[in-house]
Amino acid sequence: MFLVEQGANLHIQNQGGFTLVHSAASNGMVDVLKAVLARGLDINALDWNWRWSALHRASSVGDMHMAETLLALGADVQVRNKAGVKFLCFARTEPMMRLLMAHGADVNYYSNKSKVTQLHTLAFSNPFGDKERHFIEFLLKLGADVDALAEDGKTPLRFAATAAQPDAMQLLLAAGADPNKRDYNGWTPLMHVCQYSRDINRIRLLLEAGANPNASSMTWISGGSAPISPLLIVARFPDRACNKSEAMKLLLEAGADMRHEANRLYEYKKAQIKLVLRGIGYTVA
Repeated sequence: MFLVEQGANLHIQNQGGFTLVHSAASNGMVDVLKAVLARGLDINALDWNWRWSALHRASSVGDMHMAETLLALGADVQVRNKAGVKFLCFARTEPMMRLLMAHGADVNYYSNKSKVTQLHTLAFSNPFGDKERHFIEFLLKLGADVDALAEDGKTPLRFAATAAQPDAMQLLLAAGADPNKRDYNGWTPLMHVCQYSRDINRIRLLLEAGANPNASSMTWISGGSAPISPLLIVARFPDRACNKSEAMKLLLEAGADMRHEANRLYEYKKAQIKLVLRGIGYTVA
């Protein structure tokens, strides 16, 4: 405060672009913050590296008093950082979330580039514990869109399935998440789980929630145009798929139709596919 009163250069920035506003907010120095703002510094100034404002820093560390002070002094709750992410993403407590939302933060906000919402971020958390569960429940209660689409069309459920988080999947499904929602490649969460996972429980969870075992897509990762389904994914790509025989059995018991054009296993005369099917009571001519 003495230096401020003695006319020190208040517009100095460090090599990362931090201003005295950032420093005061980071250190909980409310009096200094008010003093430098009174002398013309920008409350919404962004650093040079990550384009964080003082409010980004206060919300990320859970400093309620500083966040309340910044908002009362005119901090803009809609400012995005370098990645296009708004403040709500950095809130780590329910009170901080409530404070930001009371000042206009959108529960369904998304980043500029990826369109990932807070719900996507939490569903992808690893590890996924009580804190993440509580935040998801809180966001859903406040109206978060359970089927919000990221830039590539992926939903929070798809994020949870990819992150191997059955607890998050269960929570989202119970809240009405669509197990058959397709991404922009035409793939459902079940198709992705069959392709990349070894957790049979996630396949079972999706099927029990109503995932269509005969869902198919004309879009394949390599750019192919032949239709592909969960059953065919497991059959053709055992090295990447989950436990092959058990997964195929689950899909068949759930109604996967081998005669469906996307399940034309008879076109693939691989001996291992025949052996797997024979072992679970199915034969292919």
